[in-house]
Amino acid sequence: MIDWQLRTSTPTLSTGEVHVWRVELDMTGSSWPPLLSEDERTKAERFHFARHQRRYILSRAALRILLGRYLACPPRDIDFNYNSHGKPRLAGLHQRIKFNVSHTDDIMLATFVLDSEIGIDIESINHDMDCMALGRRCFSTLETQIMQSLPEHEHVDAFFRVWCRKEAYIKARGEGMSHPLQRFSVSMDKHPPRLLEHLDDGRETDRWTFIDLEVAENCRAALVVESPSCQLLYFHLGIPPFDR
Repeated sequence: MIDWQLRTSTPTLSTGEVHVWRVELDMTGSSWPPLLSEDERTKAERFHFARHQRRYILSRAALRILLGRYLACPPRDIDFNYNSHGKPRLAGLHQRIKFNVSHTDDIMLATFVLDSEIGIDIESINHDMDCMALGRRCFSTLETQIMQSLPEHEHVDAFFRVWCRKEAYIKARGEGMSHPLQRFSVSMDKHPPRLLEHLDDGRETDRWTFIDLEVAENCRAALVVESPSCQLLYFHLGIPPFDR
């Protein structure tokens, strides 16, 4: 399991480093909502369940807090641009910093890097899913064949391992679910995680580094970065993380 460094301040982000932050979304505090933009607060008000609203507010505020510390500016002053698939980027003069976030239940992961595209995904494991049936619908032919060759008791773990890698990859590309999941294959083994093939661009297999993240027993997570190598640093956002 990862040894997360508890931090109440943000370290310097250097070239060649990837910073991964863990944030617990079960915190409470009236200081969080004012950090959000007007459109983020409007979106928060649309959530029907209070726990979903709280997680959204905390995740957006935590992202702004971390970016504000990296950029040495107030969190509420950060502006985002969004590509055609909804992936956020920093607006203005701070576009060297690339970032991505994902959360499941009360765990959020946020990752930051300089000058490279990046994606991250975390999923809670659901042992009641028909993983083989879902894999046939969502996975490539090669991935489906590999999964069918595994013992049935390994299907759940293999499914979520592959799903996180695929999700992190399409998020790194900035395309989300618009990118056909059947057109590329990732490895299903625990080590090493990698892109096995891309049916539309053979150069993709050398472009990305895949990394599995051990976060919790009931979760699977993966990170994909546009770099042949990188140094990973793991941090846990300390309490209180309120920047006014």
